[in-house]
Amino acid sequence: MADWKFLRRRKMTTLNKPTKVEKKNKLRNFEHNNCNEEVFKVVAFLVALIGIAYWGLSHGPKPKLAENTPQHTFSSERAFSHVKALAMDIGYRVVGSRGLEQGQLYIVEQLEQILNHHNGASVPDILEAVIDKQTVNGSYRIKLQSLGNFTFHTVYTDIENIIVRIQPKDMNLTSRKAVLVNCHVDSAVGSPGASDDAAGCGVMLELVNNIISGSLNLNRPIIFLFNGAEEPVLDGAHGFVSQHRWAKDVGVLLNLESSGSGGLVLLFRSGPKNGWLTRVFAKSVKRPHGSSVSQDFFDADLVPAETDFRVFWEDGKIPGIDLANYMNGQTYHTPRDASDRVTLETLQHMGETAYSLLLELAVNSNLMDEAEKNIEMQNERVIFHDFLGVYTFIYSEYIGNTVFWLVWVISICLCISTIQSYIGWKTFFHSLFNIWISIICAFGAALFLGYILSVSYTRAMLWYHRNFIAFVIFAPLMTCVFLYLLDIQSEATLPSKKLKKDKELPVVVKFAMQRQSEALLVSHVFMEWIVLSCLLYFRLSSVYLYAWSVVGGCLAMLLSLRWSSRFLCLYIPIALLKGPVFWLAASVFLPIMGRAGVDVMGDIVASIFVALVWIPCILIPLAPTWSRYPKFRNYCYYLSFVMTLLVMVALFVGVSHPYDGMNAPKRVVYHHMIVSEKERVRNAIFISSMDRRDIVNASYSDVLVENAKDSRGFQWGWFSRGPWENIEPLGKTCHGVFVEDSVLHHDVPKPSVKVLEQVTSEKGRQLLLEFAFQKAHWGSIRWNASLDKWSLEDKLPQPLEDGTVYIRHIGAHDSRKFTVRLYTTNKDPIAMDLTSTHFGAHTSMKPYLESLPDWAVGICFRSHAASFLV
Repeated sequence: MADWKFLRRRKMTTLNKPTKVEKKNKLRNFEHNNCNEEVFKVVAFLVALIGIAYWGLSHGPKPKLAENTPQHTFSSERAFSHVKALAMDIGYRVVGSRGLEQGQLYIVEQLEQILNHHNGASVPDILEAVIDKQTVNGSYRIKLQSLGNFTFHTVYTDIENIIVRIQPKDMNLTSRKAVLVNCHVDSAVGSPGASDDAAGCGVMLELVNNIISGSLNLNRPIIFLFNGAEEPVLDGAHGFVSQHRWAKDVGVLLNLESSGSGGLVLLFRSGPKNGWLTRVFAKSVKRPHGSSVSQDFFDADLVPAETDFRVFWEDGKIPGIDLANYMNGQTYHTPRDASDRVTLETLQHMGETAYSLLLELAVNSNLMDEAEKNIEMQNERVIFHDFLGVYTFIYSEYIGNTVFWLVWVISICLCISTIQSYIGWKTFFHSLFNIWISIICAFGAALFLGYILSVSYTRAMLWYHRNFIAFVIFAPLMTCVFLYLLDIQSEATLPSKKLKKDKELPVVVKFAMQRQSEALLVSHVFMEWIVLSCLLYFRLSSVYLYAWSVVGGCLAMLLSLRWSSRFLCLYIPIALLKGPVFWLAASVFLPIMGRAGVDVMGDIVASIFVALVWIPCILIPLAPTWSRYPKFRNYCYYLSFVMTLLVMVALFVGVSHPYDGMNAPKRVVYHHMIVSEKERVRNAIFISSMDRRDIVNASYSDVLVENAKDSRGFQWGWFSRGPWENIEPLGKTCHGVFVEDSVLHHDVPKPSVKVLEQVTSEKGRQLLLEFAFQKAHWGSIRWNASLDKWSLEDKLPQPLEDGTVYIRHIGAHDSRKFTVRLYTTNKDPIAMDLTSTHFGAHTSMKPYLESLPDWAVGICFRSHAASFLV
């Protein structure tokens, strides 16, 4: 039977056809909803990926408390008890001070307790342990290119190292190479050194406890070196490498360091060769955090710091792994590097990382023996990086670069094909030019704002210790400028508004916008391809960042999906690989502005780092989306414009006092100097800032000193040196002011030089000289002698740019003298300038220290200088 009702309904629906206006509105609503949906997905993907990247940088192992953790398992709480004893109970441990001697005594006592039935642990039958104390004298030279290509010689006297050797019983001492774990007991001037490096000491004491308690079946010795002099430039490590009997047994180094007071421990150096050691890290460490990008920075001498790793590698030819935490670097080498800044999470991560490496190297595998015999393993260079702290990707440089060269070829072919088949060369070059102009102007705007803040002393370095503030200051301005120029250039390429009566105009405009978006996408891939080309040419390990970014861009060009899905392909490698590395670099380098000196414009440096993160990781990847969806672009422009206005108002009108004395203290150096001359004795206190927030031109009335003079006008000695001669090369960062002849004399005696022997011949003179620096933590010598040879080392001293030779001496508390034999090439007298330096404040500095505001800390030392003609 026929369904007549159905036919009737069909007839009625055919009679009520939609009008043209209804069709048009329906199409608009569909396009509007689709546009909103795609934009929402893009923003959601952007936020989600950035959140995942942040999680990858921040998540770490949970701290293990002592009461719930057996002795053979690493406990950060037990390690922290040692950090607290060294940094809080003992405190400052500068080389040559009683504090360092007390710290070393504490470590020896703890080691003896661990090895003698402490907490139920004793040396098991299968292991034997020996504690050795090394008192060493020596000398060596070091060249610091990152600090002005400065070369000086260090002479050390009676430096004490504490060494523990644990090995299987009845093992031949030379049968298998040992694993060496290194830290330093001494602290920097003016700092209790909780993170740098009492944390390393605490971790190593706990590791000794774990190994002894766990009765591990070691297949080789493990040596723990608590060296006594790292801060005066790596002297303790040099003494061990050059003179200790166990140094020749060492096959691998694990170095525990710090350049901050929190965060995860980073594998920042393990080469440049010996890729097998990095593979051990990738295999054994459960929570990896590292990237070969940092290796590029150290290879290029871009980091103004050094660790003991350099001595072991250059002088001992010992490969190693350099581990350090780096967050909160503003407390580095300040009184705020105290035990309350050290987190249990940081200690747990450092301890578990080191313990995992020890298990793999000394218990589970024999890779060290294989690497010792295999030249290919020793020379292998690798590219490595962790992925969200979950897994470490590692591949040889040869395989990696082969794959990346393949990516290089395929990507440029794909770009050319896309341009020729769809975009057109004219549109491509127009888009490339537009985005370059937008980038340059946005970058220039950030630099200009950084310059304004740098010369405005009351607003300099507002972001210090709060990196996100730097992004709040500079990112909205860059976004506003970038979008404004992008909008102008985009409108110029669309069909003229005079054609708006044309019925086909919406279709034409939509097609033009899509083509422009594709052109911006290809421009982004092309720019990444250019950087990839440079990195491949120079064989840099950071090549992987741009290789995978190019891969993501190529996938976005190839796939025929909705734009949000294509954006996801484009942004995954940027957010999860490139972004975290750029953020890590900013976290490392921005705190350095607090000790870079008054000549470095920290706000300009901050604007550069913000631009290096914001432009390639946010603005350029979003440019195709902004071009495709103009309303979204306009919303972002208005938002960035409003934020820029608010930031400007806050900066120059209503901002509160910007500095934080607890978390990021301003460093002010006080140097009380006496210069003994023939006719008079000069007595002055020099005061200098260590960052752009200068005290000479600043408006901080409670810091300025009455009747002060510019310290650059003060000179002394044969070589007309300034007041910072004793802390070269760091003296180049100090200027400041000084007050002369209105302060009391301090108690550091005048340095001296005595001629013990002298033989004169036709060729020249032979001198045996004794230098004495009484009551000094270290001394410095500068001379102009032309030498044929000397007794400190086989190589002649390398003169500085002015032709003089600079030597620094350090020693134990009661070791203030050393001798050197010189063989000169002529009979002329030798001019010498000497300084004796003692770290710590004299009573004459008290009024100046009390005048400091609570956001500043004083780092004090006093010296006595004199000139001699020998």
